[in-house]
Amino acid sequence: MDNGSPQVSLRPMPIALTSWGAAQQVTGSMHLLELSDGFKILVDCGLEMGPKGQETGLGFDPTSVNLVFLTHAHMDHCGRLPELVREGYKGDILCTEPTMELSAVLLKDSAMLQAKRLANDLHGRAKGRKKGDQAFRKLAHRLEQDAEHCLRLFHPLRPGKTYRIRQNLALTLYPCSHLLGAVSVVFEIKEGDQTLHVGFSGDLGRFNYPGLPDPKPMPEVDYLVCESTYGGVNHQESRKPTVVVEEFIRQALEVEGGRLIVPAFSVGRTQAFLLVLQQLYEDGKLPQEVPVYVDSPMAILSTEIYRQMEDWLGRDALNMISMYGDVFSFERLRFVQNIGQSRKIAGDYRPSILISASGMLEGGRIHTHLKEQLQNSRASILFIGYMAEGSLGRKLADGEKYLTVDGRTVEVRAKLCYTDVFSGHADHNGLMRFVSQTPASRLRRVFLVHGEPDRMEALADALEDQGYQVTLPIKGKTYVLD
Repeated sequence: MDNGSPQVSLRPMPIALTSWGAAQQVTGSMHLLELSDGFKILVDCGLEMGPKGQETGLGFDPTSVNLVFLTHAHMDHCGRLPELVREGYKGDILCTEPTMELSAVLLKDSAMLQAKRLANDLHGRAKGRKKGDQAFRKLAHRLEQDAEHCLRLFHPLRPGKTYRIRQNLALTLYPCSHLLGAVSVVFEIKEGDQTLHVGFSGDLGRFNYPGLPDPKPMPEVDYLVCESTYGGVNHQESRKPTVVVEEFIRQALEVEGGRLIVPAFSVGRTQAFLLVLQQLYEDGKLPQEVPVYVDSPMAILSTEIYRQMEDWLGRDALNMISMYGDVFSFERLRFVQNIGQSRKIAGDYRPSILISASGMLEGGRIHTHLKEQLQNSRASILFIGYMAEGSLGRKLADGEKYLTVDGRTVEVRAKLCYTDVFSGHADHNGLMRFVSQTPASRLRRVFLVHGEPDRMEALADALEDQGYQVTLPIKGKTYVLD
């Protein structure tokens, strides 16, 4: 393993890779691939999530980029696309159709959230509420325009088909089961009489994940940029999701006699959890008369996109649709439409199931419920997804006794639970299986990204034991692919 000494090449302009995000950290995926003739491809353009936020500046000239490929619609992969376009990018943004539709929802919502944060900062310095409101409206309008301009550049592609981009460049997409429409991508690059294949894993998913088709194998490649979120760690839960969720529901509602609160990402985790609840309802295994609330405007919009994209769903979801007609509309399910309803539900201590965003507790309507329910000893909070280092969710999961939410400090008396059955990422064994689709004798180098340093190092050690050459890229450092 090395930390990034560029390889020496005899070509005057070698193929080069630079990671501008998710280099020795989990979020903010952004990788620039430059061909020998100067053609530049940006794979993902994501926000750094969690309390640290994003750094200023992209690190490169957006006007020099010729093509953007987006692996999936999570904000840590697509969130900085409006900024890229605002700073001068004018080319195509290629992705799958579900990624395009989900990105539209996420980017417009992100524009509003950014406007509110910035306007609040301005309002703190401005005299009077009116100036703060005016600042918000101006910012919201500008950021929404940025998102709209960005979305006009999107063009959908289908997995399994090879697209010829230019004479020396083609790409092929492979479903990876991380999110609806999520894919890995392989670039086929012709250099004289040589052809190089460079693969990007995107975020790798799992087999048998609720609602999604299984990952498709990637063909052999010469270079691989691979995520490493769960390097060195294997998923512990081997039971079916329905069995696991039924157990948590019974414990929270029937034994504890309180509410089951599930912080979940609006796109992906919420739909997977709802699919499992739908199956439990159809099997008669949900407690009688207990309401199920989805309190997230983003989740409501995203769930509708899942409904509209039936041909992208997995076999389990398609079977349920053929049997029940819908997988997101059982009798006790309630989608919470406005903040007034949200506040009313938050103050209700009767047994219920509540799903709300965000999954890392960094914002969203989940804060309304935390301020009321964290101090409720009969409430249970079930974590079903990854929580970045330093996030409010990680602090709570790590056992902090008092949590400050929106300026209010609350004692933590609720019961905390966790399951990895809904993890959207491949574990260590899955990552090893993915890389080993190309033998070490063929794969010239693996670049590990999208992981905390200890997770990257654990995966790197295991890969090197199998004979692979591994690099952990440094942000902004260029590596030659020769």
